[in-house]
Amino acid sequence: MIRHLVMPNEVSSSEAVLKFIAEEISVHSYVNIMDQYRPEYQAHEYPEINRRITHKEYLEAIQWAKHYHLIEGFR
Repeated sequence: MIRHLVMPNEVSSSEAVLKFIAEEISVHSYVNIMDQYRPEYQAHEYPEINRRITHKEYLEAIQWAKHYHLIEGFR
């Protein structure tokens, strides 16, 4: 199982990560796309990560996973 934490403002580069998994590891990989990010500690000092992700950002990561045929865990 590969876990990917979606970050606000595409900081975690979801598309690049999911493309790498599909092309370099396997499209049969189980990928857990997580939406649990919470700004903690000194995140307030970095505006790009000083908020939780939106539902739209999470759905975009799911769509990238489907685009790269990473469907294990989404059936």
